[in-house]
Amino acid sequence: MRVPEIRRHIITTASPERVFDAWTEPDHLARWFCDKVVGWPGYGGTLTMTWEKFNFSMDYTLPTIIPHKKVIMKSLIPGLGMQTLNITLRPYGTGCRVEIVETGPGAEGQEGAGDAKSGWEMSLAMLKTYLENFWGKNRRTFFTIITAPYDDDRLMYYYRQAEGLQTWLTKSGAIGEVGSEVKLRLANGMPLTGQVMAITSHELIVTWKEITGFLELKSFTGSAERKAILIRGSVYDANISQALIDKINQFMEQAIGRLHLIIKSEYEARLKAEEEARARAAQEAQKSGLQTPATIHAPGLPQESAALSKNEEEDDLQAQARAKELAAKALAEEETRLFGLTIDDQDLDLFNPAPLQES
Repeated sequence: MRVPEIRRHIITTASPERVFDAWTEPDHLARWFCDKVVGWPGYGGTLTMTWEKFNFSMDYTLPTIIPHKKVIMKSLIPGLGMQTLNITLRPYGTGCRVEIVETGPGAEGQEGAGDAKSGWEMSLAMLKTYLENFWGKNRRTFFTIITAPYDDDRLMYYYRQAEGLQTWLTKSGAIGEVGSEVKLRLANGMPLTGQVMAITSHELIVTWKEITGFLELKSFTGSAERKAILIRGSVYDANISQALIDKINQFMEQAIGRLHLIIKSEYEARLKAEEEARARAAQEAQKSGLQTPATIHAPGLPQESAALSKNEEEDDLQAQARAKELAAKALAEEETRLFGLTIDDQDLDLFNPAPLQES
């Protein structure tokens, strides 16, 4: 019987020795994977990894360590079972092929597998970026999160497309395919140039040259009722002041608050359109003597089963118009404070726009 698993890999120019250290040494793990690590990284040891912004920690035991070749980590997740991470390193040209296989809770075919797949793609992209560009440098982070009833396709419109980005985050620019160049001008005047490192169904990560780091536009689903969107950034430039990082964080909090209002307004408009479509269908059925359809939904709202309205296209256009109207009204009330933070010229002078160089 096949064991459910998630399998992902990257190719990096870094050596297997460097990659091995990145997976086992607490100082290196805290520079890309989590926020803090304590413990002994040897055979039979335990590493306690902490994600401070989530107030969450996990203990990983190390039953197998083959220097520069393999690391196996195991963690008992209360009420769910044993999670196993099998990390294999193989020489690849002058670099290394890194593969991770996760088995246990959240693996393929189980609840949460979608988020776990995306999470590993994002994490491996961060690992590659750290290995090749920021090796040995300490990092500082900024982070903001808010609940939002998103669906993946619509969220990625706001995360990638120029028109979508300009409604909440940018003045200009878009995010293309993996490996392509990024040139954004944020709504506060700050430049963001870099490269697309990873894109999943609902998340992406790009390098950010001006802060010598990277930016993640993320989301996750705890359940159908618990969805959230978030921004996380990593800064490796010691010359950038904490005051400037705090200013960036405050801007990102305001920007994601704006996106929350837009997504929520669209969702509420679609719900209302669904109710109106159901009411019309009921009236039509009553007039014709037919049984009322059990479920009718406005396009864009996920449903397990649905009897589509014959006026679906018209309903969708009405829902979109109503969503824009509600969003505009909500945003007008917030306009005095949203996007109110600008970056001073002296702050811009601290940025380092030089191309990323391998350490």
